[in-house]
Amino acid sequence: MASAAKDFGSDREILEALVRGRQSARLLKALPEFLREWSPGRPETVFQACDWLRRLGLYEEGLRYLDLDRPIRATEPASTPEGRRRLWIARFFNAIGARDYAVQLAGTIECTDEESFRIAGHIYLAHFDRTRAETLLAQAVRHARADGLEAGYLQRLTRVSWSDALYATGRREEAFETLREIPATGEESLLRAILGQAQGEYLARSGEYAEAARILRGAMALFPPGDRSPDRGVCLKWLGYARAMQGKRGLEEGRKYLDEAWSILKRPSISAEAWLDVLRLAGQSGVRPAATLARVARYPGLAPGFRDLLGSTPNLPPRPASGKWWVDLGTQEYRTPGGEWGLGIPVHLELAAQVSLAGDWGVHRARLQSLLWPRQAFSYFSLRNRLDQSLFRLRREEVGVSFEEGLLRLEPGQGGWVKASPGVEGGEEMPTQAAHLAASEGFVRAQIGELYGLSRTQAMLWIQRWMERGWIEARGKTRSLRYYLRQ
Repeated sequence: MASAAKDFGSDREILEALVRGRQSARLLKALPEFLREWSPGRPETVFQACDWLRRLGLYEEGLRYLDLDRPIRATEPASTPEGRRRLWIARFFNAIGARDYAVQLAGTIECTDEESFRIAGHIYLAHFDRTRAETLLAQAVRHARADGLEAGYLQRLTRVSWSDALYATGRREEAFETLREIPATGEESLLRAILGQAQGEYLARSGEYAEAARILRGAMALFPPGDRSPDRGVCLKWLGYARAMQGKRGLEEGRKYLDEAWSILKRPSISAEAWLDVLRLAGQSGVRPAATLARVARYPGLAPGFRDLLGSTPNLPPRPASGKWWVDLGTQEYRTPGGEWGLGIPVHLELAAQVSLAGDWGVHRARLQSLLWPRQAFSYFSLRNRLDQSLFRLRREEVGVSFEEGLLRLEPGQGGWVKASPGVEGGEEMPTQAAHLAASEGFVRAQIGELYGLSRTQAMLWIQRWMERGWIEARGKTRSLRYYLRQ
């Protein structure tokens, strides 16, 4: 690609034109040569390539240029090349839905400027850590003001995100005041729509449904005809909720808006929480049955902050069905179709259980990888092979999992494969079979080994684990030691 005179600026303009023309295939073909020619000694060239890929939605391709195998040893300022590399990795992980990985990376970066505070703040906001997001976004706004960037379009959008975090952390009046201070010209219809959506959302969340609906209708009128952008989907979501909460007259209209919001936001390229929140509001407003909320609560990998929005939901795992695999992610128990019990869920069974809990909604591969291998962000691409191996093993067990547009689902006819609770947030529960023994006549180590097919050492390790968690206690002398549920 480079000319004889090695004109970096000309080469960059050629690729910029491809990005503006949305010519993804041509960019992907030209980019390796561009980087071979210009990236040695110019780390900013790689970050320029990442920005092109981000603008085209090619997030995983961006990760391939960021040396994921390079280890992290300490916190790094965002102003250094290494800090910027981590920031881009976190940004791409957040975009593909591997938010636990994104948060891990963000925690290793010392934010130093408007951009780093803004990106880190949006990562935590997407993870529903509103308190940390508010702190970071406030810093981004301060840096933008100090650097004379406050009037920039991106910086004004950051102030909208900051107002979201302010409202979510209980600072309602500050949130409204922040929105009122954001300027938008008559030509900036999208920004005006986003500002109206945010104001209408805050009013709806405050119970002022009529005023919220009025403002949200005004925001909807600013989107072009036929627009199916995520911003319009979010506006429809809150308009539907506001109308549905206004009684019987508004319920059907609210249903129409919420259904349209679902059709816009339920895409593999959009965060699961975006469309799960449509279902949350539909369940809480009566548009959908209350059981919807229980199903949303079981979805794999929900951030604690999002789970809090659901409130109290039923969590009643059914008994295992005979003749089928059964997994309980809370107790770490599983049962084979032949009736044998096991303890400590193998990866391929946990994969199938998580996919089953997602139901026909499906779960994105990136989200699943971050759940199955939570501390292995830098093995992201090699984990693909382990995921494929787990899927192959499931097929040998006659458990079919389909893969389409990045989403994994149980194949038709497999829906009853696992119906267990995903378990308590932040921990696990006492295995039900062992708890039943401990609650009646107590058990000895050999019974646990026989029940779950464990060796002497494995059985003792599990018993010690349960004792450390305060679930059971030992009674009797060494040779007649039995274990009972702690009173």
